[in-house]
Amino acid sequence: MVNTDKPNDDKQLRVELAHRAECYLQSQLPHLALADCERIFAICKNNPAEDKTDITFTWKIHYRKLRALIGLQLYDEAKLSIHSLVECAQDVSSGYNEIIDRFRRILDSDIPRLENEANGNYDMFDLMTGRTRRSDEFCAEFERENVYEFRQCEKPEKGYGIFALCPLKPGTLLLVEQPFAFVHSKSNEELVDSQSHLVTFSLTQKREHRNIDEDGTSAGKYLRQSVLELLRQFETRILVDHKKFIEKLSHLTPLRQQPLRKKSDDEDYYLLPYKVLIELFERNVIGSGLWPKLARFNHSCLPNCFYIIINHLCFLSVLKPIETGEEMTICYLPSVYSSYIDRTLRLREYYIDECTCKLCDYDKNIGQAEMQQINRQFEESEEDEEKRRYLFKNLIYQYSADRPLGFVEQMSRLKRTVKMDIFIKQVIHGYLAYPYILNYILSHIHKYDKLQCVINELQKEFAYINWTVDNNDNQIKRFRDILQLFINFIQD
Repeated sequence: MVNTDKPNDDKQLRVELAHRAECYLQSQLPHLALADCERIFAICKNNPAEDKTDITFTWKIHYRKLRALIGLQLYDEAKLSIHSLVECAQDVSSGYNEIIDRFRRILDSDIPRLENEANGNYDMFDLMTGRTRRSDEFCAEFERENVYEFRQCEKPEKGYGIFALCPLKPGTLLLVEQPFAFVHSKSNEELVDSQSHLVTFSLTQKREHRNIDEDGTSAGKYLRQSVLELLRQFETRILVDHKKFIEKLSHLTPLRQQPLRKKSDDEDYYLLPYKVLIELFERNVIGSGLWPKLARFNHSCLPNCFYIIINHLCFLSVLKPIETGEEMTICYLPSVYSSYIDRTLRLREYYIDECTCKLCDYDKNIGQAEMQQINRQFEESEEDEEKRRYLFKNLIYQYSADRPLGFVEQMSRLKRTVKMDIFIKQVIHGYLAYPYILNYILSHIHKYDKLQCVINELQKEFAYINWTVDNNDNQIKRFRDILQLFINFIQD
């Protein structure tokens, strides 16, 4: 904590502000880091003699200011800052040439790339391979303007959603967003009681389960350690900068229905019940992080948009043609190919009792009885490959013609590869970003021409990825390399 009273020792204050600025940068709060850097420079301006005695410290603050400007995507200001810094460094000792070169590299390489990214032009192959050196992993966010709006759904019980303002083609990149909070998965769990205090610690491997007292009442629930780490990040961000928290998350459920209130009009802080924080997390966190803009999109098991996480950045694009006024949706589940029962159970974690998409409507009302019976027999026949193949044939011959999606999940669990004509018929509906489908294409790349229709559809759905190269002789190699990278990020 920085002492905000005027200190006797300005040097100590500068050091404290410098440390805090670095913490802000690591917490993705560049606006606060910039304010601290500017304050340091103001102190130095009032005491120029002391400023010249510690050139290394001055370089550090200039670099933190530069990172803050880049984090705010103020690239013109960042360029001016570097130009003025390099000019002032002409008389500096040659021992600082390496630092000056680093600033020049950012000016000549990083900032032009970031300006392109801020306009939606990402070199996806470069990003996925990490082949180009990025100073401090600089990445720009992007949001396509005037193509969608966030508003009330036609059915009030559905809440709010994202709706198209114009027709959108598959492959259109809509959004690139950094997470509000992100953690890597961990299996350990802790118990959160009814008052939301941490009570005990467990090494169970279950995703989540309720802890029941002897009288049958709930005494809390176990949550993965990664969940609690995300919640701690939420709390930290709120405490450090509650205004930014409100700005980024107030549109999400439940904060939209339960706006934060101040304890009194004379005070500058808000009351946030912990149970509201938990619900905010459970409703909006997807995978291992929270991307506030992504969380505005509602779920469908047959989505018209698709997101992929690459180096913590969320890339959201159009997957199917979208008409003006149509709701834009994503799939909250790891795969659209899971069974109706699995999908329904998983969706309840997001407070969704029932999905009303065409796939769920078909699975529930048309194919439910017989199809689910065949699926159960398929699950129970894990060791009998011939029976599984017989059941799979029954599924595709009886239901594939009318079902809005092929039986790719069952196909992926067969031990022997299916024939290519069967594979193509089962993936004809699209939704190709599934490890089994992509691995099948990869393993049959020598039959590139026969898979051309599927490959063309894949490249259309993800047109923002630079699949091709100028040299035609390397096209298949390029496609294979990107496909392997794409599989790795989907599996992560």
